[in-house]
Amino acid sequence: MLVPPFLPPSAMTTTRNGQNLTSAMENISRGIREGVAHLRTENERLEGRTIQVQGRELVHFGSCSYLGLEMDTRLKVASAEAIGRYGTQFSSSRTFMELGLYEEYEALLSRMFGAPALVTPTTTLGHLAAVPLVVKDSDAVIMDHQAHASLGMAIQLLRARGVHIELIRHSRLDMLENRLNKLQNKYRKIWYFGDGVYSMYGDLAPLPGLMRLLEAYDNLWLYMDDAHGISWTGPYGSGYVNSWLSGHPRVIMTASLNKSFAAGGGAIIFPNQEMKQEVRTLGSTLIFGGPLQPAMLGAGMASARVHLSPELPVMQAELQQRLKWMRHYATEMGVPLYPNLSSPIAFVEVGAHEGGFQLMHRLMEAGYFVNLSVFPSVPRLRTGMRLTLTRHLQQADIVGVLAVIAEALPQILKAGGTSVEAVQAEFAKDQTPAPEPVAPAEAVLAIPDAA
Repeated sequence: MLVPPFLPPSAMTTTRNGQNLTSAMENISRGIREGVAHLRTENERLEGRTIQVQGRELVHFGSCSYLGLEMDTRLKVASAEAIGRYGTQFSSSRTFMELGLYEEYEALLSRMFGAPALVTPTTTLGHLAAVPLVVKDSDAVIMDHQAHASLGMAIQLLRARGVHIELIRHSRLDMLENRLNKLQNKYRKIWYFGDGVYSMYGDLAPLPGLMRLLEAYDNLWLYMDDAHGISWTGPYGSGYVNSWLSGHPRVIMTASLNKSFAAGGGAIIFPNQEMKQEVRTLGSTLIFGGPLQPAMLGAGMASARVHLSPELPVMQAELQQRLKWMRHYATEMGVPLYPNLSSPIAFVEVGAHEGGFQLMHRLMEAGYFVNLSVFPSVPRLRTGMRLTLTRHLQQADIVGVLAVIAEALPQILKAGGTSVEAVQAEFAKDQTPAPEPVAPAEAVLAIPDAA
């Protein structure tokens, strides 16, 4: 969701932004008081599948390291070796000097994505470096209302310059085309900002429709954040966006390297070398910020080599099997998932935040950790439980967590004066038809359906 600029406490009760901040503070503070937010692991060592929290071992449905590569020995060894060779940090702006590892790392990523790649300290800092440079004052921006908050931060820099900015409802390509028709003769370029895989509901961007619009409107450009789309899908793990739009001359894609890629930082994938060089040279957070440090450069290079190897499609297929289990057993047990589950993010629809807090307690008591998603991470009255799937999880884990939800959720909703069907009907008002999912590898097609 788009996050408005922060205002001082004195403004919190007199503006819409202030009301949003008050609601967010109330929800997060309640989560802290009730022991479901701002938690800490208590493990001396982690193995990926479980975490220890508040003295309890919980099956971990809250990790975005979808392929489980954070536990891969090759990444651990490469990280340690980089520290041994270069120290714990190399403290210099890349404008002055960078470790030689950067050149090899960006070359590996460029092979993986099939286009010029620029490594950034985080995906957010990448947006802040790139967006103010690639979007000119003579351009317009149309942004999906559920695009990631980090894109919203970068948009504020454009707003301060007077760039024309509009928001449209989530994945509503009819609204986008309407605005394209209105704006195409007024602006040099019209940018559409959105996510490849949306981080809360796990739904996919309508890329087939966006491809059609790129063909129909010569001055339409896309800036797509595929933070949750890389590694688990696409050739070499190049992501959901790249699966459809690889090599397109009017598409910029960003990727997170600290989710399924299991290293650190982010990457911006440009359609040409000239755009990369402009951001590399003039990006404010690259000039005035620090670099990615040796340990993460080492881990990232090792991860890139795994992605470019024959192992990657097998890993992708193993994760796809877990998606099949989730779809199958959720349907069998009547658990209301956000429709068309096609990514490793499964969202259980709850509705009001009170029910979400109650269900979170039931899940933790039963031995499961999930992400309780309340405002501001989702709209009001669209609370849900976000279950992320990784290769660490077993079939019994998925069956178990869904069994708890299937039993507890109808009881919680009934006590709150509603039902599973009513909640599903409310969520359906926001939804648009889903695009066809992209199979990440031929190996996926050979996986039998869950029995």
